[in-house]
Amino acid sequence: MLGSTAMGDPLVRPRITAIAIVPGERELGLDELAAMHGASTATIERLLGGRSVCVSGRTPLDLGVDAAKLCLAKARVDAKQLGAVLWTGFVPPAVTRPSMYIQHAVGATQANPVQLVFNCTELLSGLQVARAMIRDEPALDRVLLVGGVSYGEAFPKRTRVPIKEKSNETLFSDCGVALLVERRGPGAELSSFGNGSVGLLWDYLERMAAPPVHDDPRGPLPTMLQALLYSKPAHDRALSMALRDAGVAASDLDHVLFPREPGGLERQMMRQMQLDPGKLCDPPGGPTHTGVSDPFIGLEHLMGGAARSGAHILVASRTIGLMRCAVVRIVE
Repeated sequence: MLGSTAMGDPLVRPRITAIAIVPGERELGLDELAAMHGASTATIERLLGGRSVCVSGRTPLDLGVDAAKLCLAKARVDAKQLGAVLWTGFVPPAVTRPSMYIQHAVGATQANPVQLVFNCTELLSGLQVARAMIRDEPALDRVLLVGGVSYGEAFPKRTRVPIKEKSNETLFSDCGVALLVERRGPGAELSSFGNGSVGLLWDYLERMAAPPVHDDPRGPLPTMLQALLYSKPAHDRALSMALRDAGVAASDLDHVLFPREPGGLERQMMRQMQLDPGKLCDPPGGPTHTGVSDPFIGLEHLMGGAARSGAHILVASRTIGLMRCAVVRIVE
């Protein structure tokens, strides 16, 4: 029957009720970063923008376990009450079942283990899956999403790339993150989602990992700013889908959350997407670009009292040629 819970009841409105962020335990200093990247300390300081590079000698899964335990403690929820555990981060080569690892580590013995493997944007896909699971299964009330990344393990070249004085090269931090999604309760209600892609990522990553090719017919590897221009159709599609399905206009948004990018790239993305840069939520301090957890650092800040009840928030995450968006609403 239309509208029944078995069909995925749209009247069921799951929400994020708790967030936990666990950055890498060691903060790198200016001199160390400058030596790693062959840049001046002034350039590194500009790229940091008041943030810190936090690295860890532990695996992404261990960072994720710490975040999961902290998230459950904040929500005062027993792991045995979880209906599902979703892993949404980087997977070390030696691990084939990360969601089962998390399930075992936190004691979620009754949870369905699920995994979505990607580094920067998959937590938003995980939220979309979590919403659908709660809508479809009347007995499932809670889903824990867990992610983590260690860039030294996943992309070692990118953590030591030479940085030119005027570039906007990203400085990476390791991090674990966990979100609890529940059927009811105060938090950030999951109103809508939007996704867009122009299919650039595979070629970009392959070229970045390979030795440079002289006179490559594809031309030089695009800079980050060029990649943003090439990705505009994906950004526009994801945004329009999310706004349409939430029933709001861009002007109705109270806050916007983007990845933690250097050199003001967040505001450049907002102008490209015709969003008001003044609505960017960018809490000071904390880790630099963490991939999977970036926009949720800001959402944790807003859910902690910085946003009014009823506020509409755009949560966006991107990688080369790909954008995922969600509109959430603060509910009490």
